[in-house]
Amino acid sequence: MESILQNIDLFERLHGGEQIKCKVCGKGSIKPMGNKPIEEEYCFECNHCGAHYRYDPVVVTVE
Repeated sequence: MESILQNIDLFERLHGGEQIKCKVCGKGSIKPMGNKPIEEEYCFECNHCGAHYRYDPVVVTVE
C-alpha cells in the first residue's frame, strides 16, 4: 500500500510541474512522453535511461 501512495504523490508532483530525478538511474529526470498539457499526461519517462512511469487515473462518473 505504501508504494501506491508514493506513486500517487509522484504523479501529483509531476502534474504540478516539479522536476523529479529518475528513481531507476538517479541521473535523468522524468519527463512527459506525449504532447498533452502536463495536467492531462499520465505517461512519463526518464530522459536518460528511458524508464517508464505510467499512471492510470480512476474516473468515477455519477449520474
